[in-house]
Amino acid sequence: MRTIFKFWLVVMVAGLVVGCAGRGPIVDHSEVYLKHAGDPVAQIRFERVRNWRPVGREHIVIDFSARGDYLIELGRECHSRLHANPRLRIDSHNPRVLDVTDRIIVDEVHRCRIREMRRVDMQAVRAELADVDKDVEEGEVEIPPEDGDQESGGT
Repeated sequence: MRTIFKFWLVVMVAGLVVGCAGRGPIVDHSEVYLKHAGDPVAQIRFERVRNWRPVGREHIVIDFSARGDYLIELGRECHSRLHANPRLRIDSHNPRVLDVTDRIIVDEVHRCRIREMRRVDMQAVRAELADVDKDVEEGEVEIPPEDGDQESGGT
């Protein structure tokens, strides 16, 4: 009896670890994407979605294949819903057209408003993120003090 209990305990803990591993926090690169994003658009015509990824608490990037990559800002109701690997689905009134009045469904449950959509220059984003990663590896990133912290200037 004790062996069965231990077995199920190990199975449950392993399941929890595996389940949580894909839902970890995401690194917020929203500022980089916003820096290289164009003006807001009202709609995007597309043939297919090739890929997507969260890039912060408020934004996802969707690769619409030939149409390019778009930064989508989601409504506040979904800011805490994005994680490393959410399942996303487009809930659109028009097939093959994403409109700011449409919704993005996160994890099959949460209906998220689209606040804004912008085309992104992914070549510029990749170059800047590669520079950031290089700086981190070389230890060149300056970490500013938190608010209220001041340098003592003395002993």
